[in-house]
Amino acid sequence: MPSLGVRLGVAATAAILLLVPFALLTVLVVGNWAPLYDLDRTGRRAALWIAAIMIPVLTALTVAVLLLAMIALGLFVTNAWHQGFPPSRAQVRGIEPVVWCGARGGGKIPHGRAPGHHGWKVVPRQEEL
Repeated sequence: MPSLGVRLGVAATAAILLLVPFALLTVLVVGNWAPLYDLDRTGRRAALWIAAIMIPVLTALTVAVLLLAMIALGLFVTNAWHQGFPPSRAQVRGIEPVVWCGARGGGKIPHGRAPGHHGWKVVPRQEEL
C-alpha cells in the first residue's frame, strides 16, 4: 500500500484536475462570456438540425424493428406449433405436387377422381392445351 504522502498527492492532483475546469466554466457562465453563448447557440442549432433529419430515419428503424419482431414472433409460434404437432409423412408428401406445379407455372391441382386414379392430377393451363 502506498504511503500517506503519495495518496495525499494523488488526491490533491485529482482534485485540481477536476475542480479547475468546472470553476473556470462557472466563471465564464456567470460573467456572460459571449463566445460561450455563441457555442451554445451553434450546438443547439446543430442538435435541432440532426433531430429534423433523424425523424425519417427513426421512423424507418421503428418499422424495421416492428417487422423483425413480427417475423420473430411468427417463427416462434411456428416452431412451437411444430414441436407440439409435428408434420406427418402424408402432409409432407402432399406438398410435393403443389411445389412441382408451382415450379412449372401454376396449373390447377384438383383431387383426381378418374377410375383407377387415387391421387393428385395436374390439370394444365389453357395455353398449354
